[in-house]
Amino acid sequence: MLEVVKKKKPRGRPFPKGVSGNPKGNPPGLVKARAANRSFAEVFIAEMNRVVDAKDNGVAIKAPNYELFIKQMINAGIKGGSGTQARKLILEFMTKLEAVQTADEAKVAAEGEGAETFSWDEEKAKLYEEMRAARGL
Repeated sequence: MLEVVKKKKPRGRPFPKGVSGNPKGNPPGLVKARAANRSFAEVFIAEMNRVVDAKDNGVAIKAPNYELFIKQMINAGIKGGSGTQARKLILEFMTKLEAVQTADEAKVAAEGEGAETFSWDEEKAKLYEEMRAARGL
């Protein structure tokens, strides 16, 4: 009985030389959208880090916007009812922060309070001294 063998398409260039796989290119708005997204993030970070004049309990202070934002969120969480979004966000953040601190405390307990800290500078100095002693300097 005859067996039909299908030839596989040869691997390599899927398109003939000089023919693009994406002839229409990127959509016209995509490049602008990417640039706008990038600039939005840069503007957001710059604005959150901008230091402004504000009043805290009637006292004039200078603080970055992110600090003032966090204070307002905390105050809204305290003043608002138990179902407010600000309170939920703050409680969620506090839970995550507590988990991180608990993990850090467990790590310190496992390693021991008196565990020595490692210093590359001290190790380099020891190595140089050993090399000098070996060379007789």
